[in-house]
Amino acid sequence: MSRSMMETNTSALLYKFRWRVELFFKWMKQHLRIKEFYGTSENAVRIQIYSNLLCRHSLLPLSSMI
Repeated sequence: MSRSMMETNTSALLYKFRWRVELFFKWMKQHLRIKEFYGTSENAVRIQIYSNLLCRHSLLPLSSMI
């Protein structure tokens, strides 16, 4: 495989992974209603995501009762 072909394949793979990240953040904004992160560390972001997921899934059964 030539170097330019390898670089093309690498670029395509990186773009594919970047697109998956973009779709994840779009889903997060729509469903978890996270507009911004309150912390900058990896741990702070994880806690905020997990907290929102937990709240969403624990309150979901209640919304069907209304």
